[in-house]
Amino acid sequence: MSTYELLDELEAGELSIRFEGEEPQALLEWAIEEFSPRLAISAAFQADDVALIDMAYKIDPGVRIFTVDTGRLPRETHELIDELRAKYSGLNLHVLEPDPAQVARMVSRKGLDLSSSGSSTGTGRTSSTARSSSGCCAATCARCSR
Repeated sequence: MSTYELLDELEAGELSIRFEGEEPQALLEWAIEEFSPRLAISAAFQADDVALIDMAYKIDPGVRIFTVDTGRLPRETHELIDELRAKYSGLNLHVLEPDPAQVARMVSRKGLDLSSSGSSTGTGRTSSTARSSSGCCAATCARCSR
């Protein structure tokens, strides 16, 4: 599979049949084998995300995991991230943060509450200016793009 190839509807259906009744670890192991090192898991740190991180780490301790911190994550989320890093040695977890200057420009133009203005900034793409608290960028740096 090339870097840009996606599963078509037929392939997705075949995989659905192949993994029907299987434990989630079987599908996750297949995905990690098939798509690594391009695979990255997005986490919002709900219970199901933590379970997914646990399963993925047991399959491949180097699996990439990322979250986006817009500056509004609760303290408890940061504490959970610290707990996970302590529990899983070498956890490849990146906290992406928007560029503060871009956020300031957006707020000055659109205000703090984007949802009430009818604005939509979701493009489904990671900004090339997103950076992680560890200094790397899952979207553009050589370390994360392996």
